[in-house]
Amino acid sequence: MNKNKPVPKVPASLKHLDVDSLLRKRGIYFKQRMNHELKEAAIPLAKQLIKGKSAKAQKTEQQARKYAHYSNEEALAYWQKQIHSVEVIESHFERKIVQFLGNIQKMVLDNLESEVESKKNKSLALKKFKVKDIFDDNQDDLVVQAGIDFTPLLENLSVIAGQEAYRLLKQDDPYIPDANLRKQIAGNVEKFAGSMLSTDQEHLSGLIADGIEGGLSVDQIRLNITDDFSQYSKMQAQRITRTEVLRTSTDATLDAYKQSGVVEGKQWLTAGATDECEDYDGQIESLDGNFYADTTEFADGDPPLHPNCRCVLLPVLIDG
Repeated sequence: MNKNKPVPKVPASLKHLDVDSLLRKRGIYFKQRMNHELKEAAIPLAKQLIKGKSAKAQKTEQQARKYAHYSNEEALAYWQKQIHSVEVIESHFERKIVQFLGNIQKMVLDNLESEVESKKNKSLALKKFKVKDIFDDNQDDLVVQAGIDFTPLLENLSVIAGQEAYRLLKQDDPYIPDANLRKQIAGNVEKFAGSMLSTDQEHLSGLIADGIEGGLSVDQIRLNITDDFSQYSKMQAQRITRTEVLRTSTDATLDAYKQSGVVEGKQWLTAGATDECEDYDGQIESLDGNFYADTTEFADGDPPLHPNCRCVLLPVLIDG
């Protein structure tokens, strides 16, 4: 009998039997050997399976953490601080836009009334009245006034956004906007002011033309414009505000990243947005690179992608 093979315990009355031969014939030893061999083969497979599960779990964790140098919680906290600053400035900025547009409306209506009432043939004077002339005569002054009204608010925001970026980077120095950024802010104000004035001119011209064709008096036209333009100006103000304020925050953030000397790239952060920005979440570009193509004079390849965009940029650190 093979001493290395375990022999099942049998009653004393059966000890006269050749149990070893009997078990061998029934294949018991073969089954034991096969079970042992299967067990030995299964050990490395089990280890590989465990390792595979660990790698899969690690991959899942990496996928869940979309951002290069910050956890999802850190990214969300940064997003909340930046958007809070943006929204505080937005409330002031939007009121300024509404006030600015209200002054334009008053200027046009006052000129309309003055021009028509000073003529003997009021009907003819009304038909000849052109809003374009008013805007052309006052274009430069209106753009200057826009700069006075809006530039300081955007410059204040740039300091706040840049300082918040410095805190994220653990930079102790105070953030001071670069001269190029201040120039860029002034240029952006001039651009959106010009675009806004062009749109307002077209809108007011259409309202006055409709009134003239409808045979309305100056007072009736004034009333119609006041009712219509109040709603129009609110929509116009919100659209401009939501675009320009976030743009300034993004520009200041990038300026802070460049000045810090520790950042080599930028990463798009949506904080869970499900709009057209969703596909950009987590994407990385160089500091001067574009996430999307420049399609208009206001699109610069960074957030905001659309008027109600609420995306910000995280830093991608050097040798991180």
